[in-house]
Amino acid sequence: MAGKKEDELTFEKGLGRLEQLVEDLESEELNLDKSLSLFEEGIKLARNLNKKLDQVEQKLELLLKNDNGELVSDNFALSSDEEEDNGLGS
Repeated sequence: MAGKKEDELTFEKGLGRLEQLVEDLESEELNLDKSLSLFEEGIKLARNLNKKLDQVEQKLELLLKNDNGELVSDNFALSSDEEEDNGLGS
């Protein structure tokens, strides 16, 4: 059941939880058992987030392959509206 919960967790929420776990572990107020429990949760969460990143990377590779199946490096051109939204406009 924990696996299903992890799959539903967004990357951003998972990363936020991982950051909270690190903060909690860095505090000196935890006993050994609680520290171990949080560490185990963090390891599982980090593996899940890494898996999500790997999946996104695979999707990007598929999107960036040319007709010959070779990966191509291409700069994404921003429209002038997008450049202004990103603070890149003049």
